Amino acid sequence: MPGSWDQADVVRDADSLEDYRKLGLQAVVGGKLTPARNMALDVAKRKKQMCVQISDDISKWEYFDVEKQNFRGEVFFDKANAAVHGARRLCVSPLAAAQFILAKMRSSPLKPHLGGVFPTLNAALSLGQEEYSTHHFILGDFFVAEPASPCRFDTSMTLKEDYDFSCAHIHEHGSVLRCNRMFAYARHATNAGGAVATRDSTGSKERANIAILMRKWPDAFYLNGKRKDEVIMKWPRRDTDAEGTEKGSNRSARTSGGSSRAKVVKKAGGTAKVVVGAGSGFDLSSKVKRVKEVSAKAEYINKRTAALDGKTVRACLKTFFRDAAGRDKPYRMSDLRYDVTGGSLRILK
Repeated sequence: MPGSWDQADVVRDADSLEDYRKLGLQAVVGGKLTPARNMALDVAKRKKQMCVQISDDISKWEYFDVEKQNFRGEVFFDKANAAVHGARRLCVSPLAAAQFILAKMRSSPLKPHLGGVFPTLNAALSLGQEEYSTHHFILGDFFVAEPASPCRFDTSMTLKEDYDFSCAHIHEHGSVLRCNRMFAYARHATNAGGAVATRDSTGSKERANIAILMRKWPDAFYLNGKRKDEVIMKWPRRDTDAEGTEKGSNRSARTSGGSSRAKVVKKAGGTAKVVVGAGSGFDLSSKVKRVKEVSAKAEYINKRTAALDGKTVRACLKTFFRDAAGRDKPYRMSDLRYDVTGGSLRILK
């Protein structure tokens, strides 16, 4: 049941319209899953309100008021299960849950534009983690999105669209915010209709959507060895900014690969430009200059460097390119280092 913050618009399929209006909601038709989700985001942006999207089969929201537990060295879940049973639980309203996540988003120095809850109902798996994650999957059953974000759902996807939406936010804004102590009890895996109706017994639709994820975010997903036609999301941590900090993080952590000293390069005509060393990370506001006389062996690299000429480093990291296999891939800091090290690009400061 996607809708804006004040529930002024609820978008569903046409055959569900009257059912929602009988509940007193001002419902409008939004089409199938991803178009409806995007319509709610667009309405929220137009009204300059937060967008909260909620599955209509959630029975309750629960928050575990407990600090991070130490389960190191534990082979079995006995200690984790005991911690779950002994934890203080708070049953909260959907409005309170959304306001809580929004407050944590707005107070975070990373300024995430998307927040959500732990994706499963197994609290034993979450209590050993930090209370908040910044580069993890945000479940589509319940999330809070800032209206200013340009990120939208991929309408070519019929399943796993929330995985792609999470990745788009991390790529665009540097982080998300997931509360690992909050759970939304939804029957999304077994209830009739919804995503379950979209799946098929052969798993072909699952695999088709997984293929889209793998093509768009090849470094962020790998197949789940324990569950057929499922994926595990692990955002690559090598994307770093100019200070060697994880992209979107305020914690200093030097990257490997060389000195952070810059050098002055003399150019024809007696002018000089400061070029940042390739192993140091780059100033996000610096401009990228293509070295036309240097040609890479792979033609796709020549095309991607030509497209980056004159952009800032920050703008480069928001682009996509087509690799040798014809797959669309996000341009990452590691690609920039490769192009600079190979001599195809220079970073001007």
